[in-house]
Amino acid sequence: MKKLVLSIILTVVLMTGCGTTGGKTAGGKLADSEVLKDVPKEDLVFSGQFSTVSEYPMSYENIEALYLVSLAEPEPLEVQEGSGAGGSLINDYLGIKTDWPAEYLHPDMPVYTWGKITGWNTWGPENPYNLFIIIKNTSEADLEEYRRELEARGFSGSSDYYKKDDFSIEFQFNSKSTLQISSYRIETMDWPDELAFMPPPEKGKLVDFTLTDGEDSVYGELFFTDMTEDDVLAYEELLLEAGFTRTDYLSYSIDNVSFDGKKYGEFSGFFEGYSEDEWLFYYDLEY
Repeated sequence: MKKLVLSIILTVVLMTGCGTTGGKTAGGKLADSEVLKDVPKEDLVFSGQFSTVSEYPMSYENIEALYLVSLAEPEPLEVQEGSGAGGSLINDYLGIKTDWPAEYLHPDMPVYTWGKITGWNTWGPENPYNLFIIIKNTSEADLEEYRRELEARGFSGSSDYYKKDDFSIEFQFNSKSTLQISSYRIETMDWPDELAFMPPPEKGKLVDFTLTDGEDSVYGELFFTDMTEDDVLAYEELLLEAGFTRTDYLSYSIDNVSFDGKKYGEFSGFFEGYSEDEWLFYYDLEY
């Protein structure tokens, strides 16, 4: 990120002109025309399309975008207090928040009290509950203490992934002392109309359904939460009653199905554990 900002600054400097009077300046320095005499004409024409940065300064929208992207970098950009337009109020202008976003987290999720929150933001406008928090000046030992607090409050998981109810938490160090905490709230989906020939499970929650149309087949996956292996085995009975054949452990198929308005010769799929109570069902349809 710092390389990107440096490139932008360098470009702005190169684009900021001082006139092309020719010869030397009063101070004995070479004028622009002398400095640029070996630059190809087409490059000079290109650079002439730009005005100085003072005439068209970088917008706050661009500053905000650069800063928010940098929050996920090993060394996020830092806003200097009292510098530039906006001064010490620039954080307020950009909407950068350094408080603990409790209203968007699981109510039992404890505050991370080690280090300093640099900022937090959502991954996108669609779901404010899917967000990341950047914390500086912390360590793996600090995170281990935080894991114990999570477990004491009923969160399950290990290492870099924990969950409780419809919330999941992921941890990653962007640098030795910069921790990124990501929190997601899972929303349950209705059973897809495309899978009308396949009964929904009695236990577990469907939280994601993907469909990819390839050249020779259609394939995708179903993602379930709050589903144990025993729940999957119980679901097997429903599949067998609906006409599916067991082809291997937690693998099934059925012939001649209608999917998304088209006829297919075979539908097959299998379950794979994602975590202790989360399962993926990968499926494939062949003509």
